[in-house]
Amino acid sequence: MNLGDKSPEISKKIEQKIEEELRNLIFLMPLGERIVISPTFRFESPICRRIIAHNREFIENGYLAQYMRENTEIEFREKKAERYAQAMQYCDEYRIAYCDNTIYQQVNGIWMYRIPKKESVGLSSRKMFTIELQRVGANLEIPQTTIDEIISVIQDISDEVFLWEVVEHELLERGIPWKVIRDLRIRERMNQSYLDVFNSQDMQIPFHSIVNGNSTSGHSIYDMWKIDCIFRTLGINTFLSLQSNSSLLKLHESIEIQEFLQIIRNGLSREKNIQTICEDVQKAGNILEMALKITSYGGISNMEIKRDILREDTLKLLHISDLHLTNLVDMKRHFQRLKIDLHHQLSLRRLDYLIVSGDICHLPCEEQYTIALQFFRDIIAEFGLSLDKVIFVVGNHDCDWELSKKAYDETTKTFREGDWIRRFETYNKYFYFPLFGRNFSMELSQQIERCQDDINKLYIVGFNSSNKIDHINRKASSINEDALLGDNVGEKLGDDYIKLAVWHHPISGNGAIEDKTFMDTLAILGYGACFHGHIHEATKEHYDFDDSHTIKMIGAGTLGAPQKGRGDGIPLQYNLIEIDLPQRELTIHTRKREKADGAWVADARWGDKNKPKAYYSVKV
Repeated sequence: MNLGDKSPEISKKIEQKIEEELRNLIFLMPLGERIVISPTFRFESPICRRIIAHNREFIENGYLAQYMRENTEIEFREKKAERYAQAMQYCDEYRIAYCDNTIYQQVNGIWMYRIPKKESVGLSSRKMFTIELQRVGANLEIPQTTIDEIISVIQDISDEVFLWEVVEHELLERGIPWKVIRDLRIRERMNQSYLDVFNSQDMQIPFHSIVNGNSTSGHSIYDMWKIDCIFRTLGINTFLSLQSNSSLLKLHESIEIQEFLQIIRNGLSREKNIQTICEDVQKAGNILEMALKITSYGGISNMEIKRDILREDTLKLLHISDLHLTNLVDMKRHFQRLKIDLHHQLSLRRLDYLIVSGDICHLPCEEQYTIALQFFRDIIAEFGLSLDKVIFVVGNHDCDWELSKKAYDETTKTFREGDWIRRFETYNKYFYFPLFGRNFSMELSQQIERCQDDINKLYIVGFNSSNKIDHINRKASSINEDALLGDNVGEKLGDDYIKLAVWHHPISGNGAIEDKTFMDTLAILGYGACFHGHIHEATKEHYDFDDSHTIKMIGAGTLGAPQKGRGDGIPLQYNLIEIDLPQRELTIHTRKREKADGAWVADARWGDKNKPKAYYSVKV
C-alpha cells in the first residue's frame, strides 16, 4: 500500500502509531544505542519528514541517525537526482522528493549522524529478492516459465533504478498478470529483502514497524507489539505518552530506570512471554513510581546532577593519551563509556579537534593496532570529525622493539642505521596508513603532524618525542631538532593564530625530556600550549622562556592503562578542552573514571585543595 493513496485520517493514525513506536523504542534502548533510518525514507516519505521535524530533540541528542554510503547530504542528493531520473516517470513521490527543494530542505536542515554502510544494500537485496521469488513462486505453483520471465525482467533493470515501482511497471509492460504480481507480493518482498540485508549487517530492525507504509517484520529483540503490551501491563504507557521529549530522554538516561529496562530487554532477547517479563520487572520494584519520582523532583536520584559546563561559543578539542587497549571487548566498553560521558554528561554532540598524545597500543602488533584503529574510527564518525582536524603522535609503546633488535648488530654493539629507522613501521602499517591513507615517514626530520585551520586561525603541530627510543635506549626521549626547525608552516603563521604543539613525553618529572632547549624555539615562535601524556596522570605546569614567552604544559593522564600501570589512587583520565578564540583562552575540563565498570565523572583536582574544581583556564 502507498501512503499517498490513503485518506488523511488513516495517514494521520499511521503517523501517530509510528511516532508512538519511535518514543517507546528510544525509551527502551540501552544507553549509547541509536535508531538508524534510511535517508531515502527520510526524504521521500512525507510522514517521515513530519516525524523528523516534530522530534528534533531525538536527532540533536544523537538518538536518530541515517544509514548511507555518501559522506554528506549534498552527495546523497546529487547521486539520487541522477539515479532516480528515470524512475521519476513511474512515481510522483520520487519526482516531488527530488525536484522540490523546499521539501528536501525541510529535513536536510536538521543535522543527523551518518552510519556508513558496510556494503551496497541495493545489490545484496536484489540477490535475496530473486531467490525468495523462486521459493514463493514454487509454493504458489506459479509456472516456472512465468517465474523465469519475472526474474529476467528484474535482472534487466539497472541498479540505478531498482525500485519497486519500476519493477511492477516493467512486469506489467511485459504482460505479467496483475494477480501474479499481487500473489508474489512484489513490494513487500523487496522491502523485506532490504531488512534482511540490514539484519545481516548487525542492524536490528524492530518488529511490526512501518516502512513506507508496509507492516514489516525482522529478527530483533525489539518486537513493538510485545513492547506496547509490556508497557501497558506495567501501567507506564499513558505516563510515557504524556512526557515531553526532553523528559523522556531524562528518564531514559536514568540509571535507575535503565535497570528496569534491562530486565525487559533481557526478557525479550530470551523470548520470554509478556507475563513473565512483567513479573520479573515487578520483582525489582515499581517502574512507574520510580519514573514519577524522577520527573516530580526534576532530577535523577543517586546520580551526579548534570549541568551544562560547556559553552556553546567555544571550539571543542578532545585530548586523550596512553590507550593501552589489548582486547576488542575492552575497546568497545571504553568507547561506549566515553561516548556516553561526552553525549549525556557534557551534552556534547560534535568535536572540532582530536589530539592523541602517544601510546596508541600497549605492544605494537597488528591485533592491538586494529583494535585502536576501530576505536578512533568510531570516535571520528560519532563526533563528526574530519581527518585534517586530527593529530596523532607516537609514544614509546609504539616503537617496535622487535624491529629494533633486528637492526642491532650484537657483534659491533651498534645499530644498522637503515634498519634502525624502521622501528615505527608496525605503527604505520596497521594504524597510521589505514586511518589517514598516507605513510608515516620513517625519516626523523619528516615526522611532523599538522592541523592548520585557517578559518579559526588555529594551528596544531605534532612531534615524535620517541624518535631516539629503541630496545637499548628505552628512556631516550627528545624532540628532533631538524623536525622542529623544518616546520616552516608554523614559523610563517602570524601572531593572530593560536599555536599548539603535542608530543608524548613530559618536560619534567618521571620520563621527562632532558634537553628542553627546543622549548625556547617554540616559545619564540608563539606557541601558547603543549599537550603530552606518558606519565598516566593529568598534570599542568608551565615553561618560561622570559617574562613575555610562557608555554602551558597540559598532561592528559591515561584513557585505558590498568591500575598497575597507574600510581596509587590515580584514576583513568582524559581532557575535554574548550577554545575561546576571541579571548585566546583554553579551558581544560578533566574527566576521571575510578571504577573498572564505572562511569566518567568530573575530576575535581585543580585550584584550592579545599574547594577544588574540575577545570582550569590558561591564556594562549
